[in-house]
Amino acid sequence: MAAAASASGGPSLDGVTAPRLAAIAFADIVGYSILMSDDEVGTHQRWMVLLANIVRPRAERHRGRIVKSTGDGVLAEFPTALDAMEWARGVQEAVHRGEIAQARPIALRISGHVGEVMATSDDIYGDGVNIAARLQEYVEPGGIILSEVAYNSVRGAYAAQARDLGYLSLKNFARRFRAYAIAGPASPRWTRRWVRAARPSIAVSSIPGTRSFRRTDLFRRRNSGRYHRRVGIASGCIRNLS
Repeated sequence: MAAAASASGGPSLDGVTAPRLAAIAFADIVGYSILMSDDEVGTHQRWMVLLANIVRPRAERHRGRIVKSTGDGVLAEFPTALDAMEWARGVQEAVHRGEIAQARPIALRISGHVGEVMATSDDIYGDGVNIAARLQEYVEPGGIILSEVAYNSVRGAYAAQARDLGYLSLKNFARRFRAYAIAGPASPRWTRRWVRAARPSIAVSSIPGTRSFRRTDLFRRRNSGRYHRRVGIASGCIRNLS
């Protein structure tokens, strides 16, 4: 009977469920120790208010739950990556609005991944949890990072706000993981959708000649190898920026 319960995803004899797929998210406070040393009581009270009014209710709104609080952050799980991303986005927007007037505002960093987890009544375990936790070190204040597998599930909605970070090395993992950064609420990319190929770009490359460059200098040197080499460098910069 116990074996059947475990196989179906219910609790086993030791209280740990069988592995199941979930979207995992970590959120923590940037510079928590500094904030606490500056105003321990005030920082704690503000964080408790954010937890009660923003973090927990929004998790429930997106079909998730806060698994546990770690003092300066939370571990959350959701049924899908889109639920996790909508929660992360809403939390970052609300925290930014609520804290912007503070002398030392609380800023969060949030990381997300989709993977198998095993659960107890008050915690979740597995490589998926560890990957999400390790990704946090690459998150900018107010931002969000998703693993490739999580990002692929939300690409259609968030591609315009995403930046490919390439393959990242994570502590205690032999292989590297591709990840994507999602712009935070302080970034113009958060509210303005843009097409990568259409972004304006500027590339500057010096062309040898007089200190005051004249159009005649360009025509005089346009057939020289040095000119073409420098124009090629500038063109490459423009391609990279676009």
